[in-house]
Amino acid sequence: MMFILYMTLSLTVLQVRAEPPTCTNQTRTCWHQGKDYVCNNMIPTVYSGNAGSLTIQCVHRNIALDNNTFADKSYQKLKTLILYSPYDYKITFKSNCFLGLKELSELHLSVAGTHIHRGWLNGLDNIRVFNVSECYTMLPENIYEMYEKESMPKLRVLALHRSVGLRQGSFDLNASFWRFVGSRPVEVLDLDFLEILTFDVQEFSKNCAKVRKLSLRSSNIKQFTNVLLDITAVCSFDIIDVTGMILPNRIRPFCFVNIANRQNYIYSLDAYAFLRHTKKLFLNNICNSGHPMIIKHERNISFTSNYVWNIENISFEGNNLQIIDTQLITIAPLRNVTSFSFSRNNLKFIHPDFFTVFNDLQSIDLSYNELQSMSFNNKSLFSVLFNSLLKIQTINLSSNHLNYLPKELFIHNTLLRNLDLSHNYLRTLDLNVKTAKQIRYLNLSYNTIETLNDESRDVIDEIIQSKHNKTTLVDLSHNRFPCSECNNLQSVQWLLDFKRRNSQSITCVGKDGTITDIDAPVISSVQYICKKRERIGLWIGFGVGAPLLAILTICVVVLTKRRRNHKQKKEDVIALLKAGEDELRFVVFLSFNSQDEPFLRGNVINPLDQHLQDAIGIDRTTVCIGDREFIPGRPISDEIVHSLRKSAMVLILLSDAYTQSEYCRQEFEQALIMDKAIIFLVKDTIQEELLTPTMQELYKKNVRIIWTYENGRYLLKTTWNHVCASIIDVFSKKSGL
Repeated sequence: MMFILYMTLSLTVLQVRAEPPTCTNQTRTCWHQGKDYVCNNMIPTVYSGNAGSLTIQCVHRNIALDNNTFADKSYQKLKTLILYSPYDYKITFKSNCFLGLKELSELHLSVAGTHIHRGWLNGLDNIRVFNVSECYTMLPENIYEMYEKESMPKLRVLALHRSVGLRQGSFDLNASFWRFVGSRPVEVLDLDFLEILTFDVQEFSKNCAKVRKLSLRSSNIKQFTNVLLDITAVCSFDIIDVTGMILPNRIRPFCFVNIANRQNYIYSLDAYAFLRHTKKLFLNNICNSGHPMIIKHERNISFTSNYVWNIENISFEGNNLQIIDTQLITIAPLRNVTSFSFSRNNLKFIHPDFFTVFNDLQSIDLSYNELQSMSFNNKSLFSVLFNSLLKIQTINLSSNHLNYLPKELFIHNTLLRNLDLSHNYLRTLDLNVKTAKQIRYLNLSYNTIETLNDESRDVIDEIIQSKHNKTTLVDLSHNRFPCSECNNLQSVQWLLDFKRRNSQSITCVGKDGTITDIDAPVISSVQYICKKRERIGLWIGFGVGAPLLAILTICVVVLTKRRRNHKQKKEDVIALLKAGEDELRFVVFLSFNSQDEPFLRGNVINPLDQHLQDAIGIDRTTVCIGDREFIPGRPISDEIVHSLRKSAMVLILLSDAYTQSEYCRQEFEQALIMDKAIIFLVKDTIQEELLTPTMQELYKKNVRIIWTYENGRYLLKTTWNHVCASIIDVFSKKSGL
C-alpha cells in the first residue's frame, strides 16, 4: 500500500510538470473538465467543482492572493490546487493566502513571476504534495520559511524542480533543510535543475530514512559540507537519480580516472553503507566533459562490504567510459544487480571477465557505443562477451556500428528474450540463436542486411512460431534486401510472407537503386526476370541453327579457357597476398584527409579489412593506415614511400579536403611514381576543378566506390564482396598476373 501511494504521488508531480496548457486563450472563464474544475485567466470567488480539484491556468495579468481569495466556504472542500502561469506577470502570494483551504492536500505552483510575503505558507497543515516546480523567481528565503515555522507536518512529496535559487544561485541543502525532511514523512524529493550552494552530507545521511526517491538531475552543487558520514545511518531509497548533476570542482577529477595495471585490489563500499538499501541508481552524464575514462589491465578486483546491499539497477550512461578491462572475482555488495546500462559511453572494449560475477544479471544495455572496435580488434574476446550471463534476458547492442557478429555470440544465453541489434551496419544475418527458445523481440531494423540465408530464415520462423511466444516481434524494416535478380526470388517471397504475417513495412532495392515496398507486383517483377532468362535460354537452344550453335560452342570453349586462366590468375594473386611478403604485406594503403577519418572509422576500415581477410583467407590486418604505420621522428615523405612499398595497391578517399592537402597530394603523386593501382572512394560531391589533372583523368576514367547518404547514415551502393573482388582483379591486371 505504501508503495502504491509513493508511486501515485510521484506520478502526480510528473504529470503536472509534463502537460502544461498552451495558454493561447486569454478569456476569463471556468468549466468542468472530467473530474477537474478549470479556470482560465481568473480565480473564481466561489469554487463550483465537486471533485475537490481546481486548476487555474494561463494568468495574463498581475494578481494577488490574500486571505480573502479562498475565503468562501466552498473552498474548504478543495483538496488539490494547481496554479499555472508561464508569463512574467507578477503573482503575489500574501500572508495567510491559503488559510481558507482547510482540506488542501496538494499544492502545485508553476509560476514564472512570483512575489512572496512572509507567512504565505500558513494554514497548509494537511499538505501532502508541495510542488513549486518552474517557479523561476522564487527566493531561497521563501522555502526557508517552510522549515523555520515547522509547517506541513504531513508532507510526502517536495518538488522544487527548476525553481528556488535558479537565478540567485544561493539555495542551501543545509542541516535545517534535511532536518525538516527527516521530521516529516517525505517520500519523494525532486531537486532537479537547481543551483545549490552547499549540500550537508552528514545531515542528509541522518535524515533520509523515509525518502524513497531522490532526484538531483542536472543540479549544480557548488560544495559538499560536513562530509564525515554517520555510519549508523540508513536511507530507504528505492531510486537515486543524479543524471547530469554537476559535481563540485574538488570532486570532478573523479571523471578523469585512468586506471591501469591494478592487481589484487579491494574496493570497500562501507563508507557509503547508508545508501545500501537503494534499489535503482542513475549516474548518467555526470562525467561528460569529453575526457575519456579508461580502466585497463585490472585483474583480481573485489568489491566488499560488511553490510547487505540491495542495488538491483545501475545506469552509468553518457560518461565517456571507453574501456572496461577489468577482471572481477567478487562483488558482494552488488550481487543483487539485475540490470546494467552503459549506453552512450563511446565504449570500445569491455572484458568478458567483468560480467562473470554478475550471476543474476538479466538486462544489459550497451547501445550507442563503439563496440565495432572490439569486434574488429578483439574478435576472440568479443565472441565470448556474454558467455557467463546465463540468466540474461535483454541485450541491447543497437547503434554500435557493428558490421558483423560472431555466430556463437549468444549461444549460451538460453533465456534471452529481447535482442536489439538495430541501427548497425550488419549486411548478413548468421546468428545461432536457436537455443534462445524464449526470444520475443528481435530488432534488426536500420541495418544494411542484403542476405538472409536459409538458416537465418529458419531461425526467424522458429522464433515467431515458438509455442512460448504469444506476442513475438521480429523487426526487419529499413534494410537493403535486393530484388533485382532471379536468385533473389526465394528470399523476396519469404519476406513478403513475413510482411503479411507481421504487418510490417519491408522494402527492397531494385537494380537502379530505387527502394520499394515488397508486395505482389515486386514478386511478379522478379518472376518475370527469371522467366525472361528461361525464354532466352529456349530461344538460344531451339531458335538458332546449327551454324550459330557451332559458333556458340567455340565461344564457350574460348570463354571457358579464359575463365580458367582468370581463375588461375586470381588464385595466384590470392596466394601472393596470402603470403604477405615484402611489398605485399598489406593489400591496400588507405590514403585520406584527417577531416574524413570519422567516416572511415565508422564505415570503411573495419568492414573492408574483415571482407578482405575473408576473401583472401588470412587472419592479419590487410589495410595500411599511415597514422598507424608511420614511425614518429622519421620524415613523412620516407614513411609514405615505406608504407606504399608494403601495400599492393592504393585506395583514396577523395574529398575536397583531400585535394587541397599538400600531404595528401604527396601520397597520391608518390603512388603514381611507384606505379601503384589506384581506386577512388567517394562519399560526397567533388568539386572537379580542385582536382589535379592526373586526378581528373583517373576520376573520369575509372569506376569509383561510392557511398550515398540516406536516413542519416552513409550506405555503400555495392557490396563489400564486390569491392574486394574488384580490388583483387585490379591488382591482378596491374601486376600483369
